[in-house]
Amino acid sequence: MKLVICFLLLQVNAMKPGPFSDVTFVDPKTQFRVESILDKKEGQFSSSGHTVIYDNKKKKLWQSKLFTGRKKIELSPDGKVLGLIGSFYFGALFQPNSEEVIVVLNNESETIKSIKFSDVYKGNTDELIKKIKAPVMGGGWASLDDFFKEIRIDWDKKNIYIKFVDGNEFNFPF
Repeated sequence: MKLVICFLLLQVNAMKPGPFSDVTFVDPKTQFRVESILDKKEGQFSSSGHTVIYDNKKKKLWQSKLFTGRKKIELSPDGKVLGLIGSFYFGALFQPNSEEVIVVLNNESETIKSIKFSDVYKGNTDELIKKIKAPVMGGGWASLDDFFKEIRIDWDKKNIYIKFVDGNEFNFPF
């Protein structure tokens, strides 16, 4: 019995997010810079912090009381809109449930678009996981790539395009 309990504890700890650190992203096209700074007073597992956006001349454009975590970062060409894809804790992994936010757009400090898993899939998640044979890890975490063929933010058309694994396509204007 002690061996089983010890094993279970190891499994739970294995899915615990590792400590966070500051995040820096440089947009390859514009050379604008995103710096997301962890509030170290709250500890390395905290979700508190702030994000600063700089232009290509290192001039501060805006700042937000948001820490990006491990989400994939995209930035609009003018640097005013920050796009975040994936989960805070594990980036390209997410929990496929109706309330899980998969894409969020922030115009400076204001959220202008938030897309949940339920916006692209309304059925039974457990049946979907079996149907597409998606591996699910401890804590219910799965890879975004197993559910979404494509997630793209089109800044010119002000649209988020999502192609779901079942072939359905969705457009979310912003």
